[in-house]
Amino acid sequence: MKTNLCITLIILLNTCVLIAQDNPKNMGVSDLANAVVMLYERKNGQNESRGTGNIVSYHNKYLLITARHIAEQMSSTAKIVFMVPDSSAIEEDLIFLTSSIAGIPWIHHPLADISILEIAPFNDFQKDRFLSSSIKLDWVASQKISFPIGTEALFFGFPMYVLNHYFSPIALWCNTASKLITHSDKVNYIYLDRPSIQSCSGSGVFITIRKGSFSRATYMVGIISATLSDDTGGKLAAVVPISYLKELLLTIR
Repeated sequence: MKTNLCITLIILLNTCVLIAQDNPKNMGVSDLANAVVMLYERKNGQNESRGTGNIVSYHNKYLLITARHIAEQMSSTAKIVFMVPDSSAIEEDLIFLTSSIAGIPWIHHPLADISILEIAPFNDFQKDRFLSSSIKLDWVASQKISFPIGTEALFFGFPMYVLNHYFSPIALWCNTASKLITHSDKVNYIYLDRPSIQSCSGSGVFITIRKGSFSRATYMVGIISATLSDDTGGKLAAVVPISYLKELLLTIR
């Protein structure tokens, strides 16, 4: 009897450890703001291609996740911009966070508007930021998240950037407006009840779910892709669901 009890306790303890490792942590708005970054490519000395990226951790690796149409505009001269505590910006060459010397080795989904890039911090600021603020995605392989229409959600963007001046992401609150909807291109989307704005493309869409009686967990459930519009203007933000990211993560060794 004692032996069986010990075995049961060991199994329960191991199960608890597995659940703790797979579950994301509860992240407030300030935490998430530190996990999002601005990506931009200056073209012709003036015009910019600009979007939002997300620093995530997945099985002891760090990844940058954004929309594919943003990633495709980021060449070897692209910049990544971090907000720091005094509301200023630190700008780095994106290629320095990769092991490449010839270009940015993005991995693009063949259909959906989502891309990933394996990155590694190369200075103390980045090491501390990645360790403290990266969005945990270990849960993606073992859990499927379901949430009703009307769930409160949050995404970010960087509509303004002036070098050597105050800098911050803008947090945009909304609610989910749909379950999965398949478009004519056979790609599934979720809609939010507010439009995106310029530079929000690539931002994670975050919801917080209560886990049991005493804890909460923040999940990234998709990536901002586009805005659904009609003759009267932009209406709804279109979100690429996290399931497409799961397919890309299979390529990470």
